[in-house]
Amino acid sequence: MRNYIFIGLLLVMCIVNSCITARCHGYDLNDYRYISFRLGDTLTYVSNKSDTIHLVVIDFFSKGYYEFKAVPDYKCNLDTYYQTDTKQGISIKEHIMYITGAQFCNDKAYLKYYESKDDCEKEESDTVVNGLSYRKYVVRDISGERRIDRYIKLDYRGIIEFHDKSTGLTWKQIW
Repeated sequence: MRNYIFIGLLLVMCIVNSCITARCHGYDLNDYRYISFRLGDTLTYVSNKSDTIHLVVIDFFSKGYYEFKAVPDYKCNLDTYYQTDTKQGISIKEHIMYITGAQFCNDKAYLKYYESKDDCEKEESDTVVNGLSYRKYVVRDISGERRIDRYIKLDYRGIIEFHDKSTGLTWKQIW
């Protein structure tokens, strides 16, 4: 009987010692390399017909520093997003986590980093823009249900291009 008690006590001690205090530091909001937009910023896009839209960031959230009890292989949830106002029926809400997720207008959201959806497809590649290397994502709607049926995103630069199927216009961000 003593052996069972000792083994049980040893097992409980191992479980308790395997839990650690996880520390998630969040993003440094002074470092614009990781999160390019803040409350009040203006994103400017031009179309292939020389039209221009200015989308203003009206909502911004970043989780920041937090701690929790976890097992050693924990992952931090660094949820950060921005939401723009609506111009010409277009608005953007982008979550900045790993490869992110995006929602345009009132469309249903595109994939997030942890999801695998069968209503859109994603291509990843490396690219160089203005001498800087970025991870590039081209995401396409294959459901036919979204107004914005394709967008291109660069890590830490946001959505640099999108196509509006209702107008046939492709919008490119001016940096």
